[in-house]
Amino acid sequence: MSLYLTWCGLAHLDWRTAADRLGTFILWLRHTPSDRGRPGASVVLAGPGADVVRGPRRINAVLAAVRGFLGFAVDQGEAPQDALRQL
Repeated sequence: MSLYLTWCGLAHLDWRTAADRLGTFILWLRHTPSDRGRPGASVVLAGPGADVVRGPRRINAVLAAVRGFLGFAVDQGEAPQDALRQL
């Protein structure tokens, strides 16, 4: 979850509505090392020849956690219903 919230902060996105940009989040997950996820770090470092730092299994686990988090937020009225439609 912290990766999603970190990405939202770096990209200046509201976590409640950022689900429509999950493709960018996946790219960020794939190519941004954990130590680069601090304030002031680049949002996306990917480019030709960029190393992959998280594989598909780890990315899927992170996305499952984000789905659960957003689902709970929608159930509690903290996020709009549209947040789940993007997933």
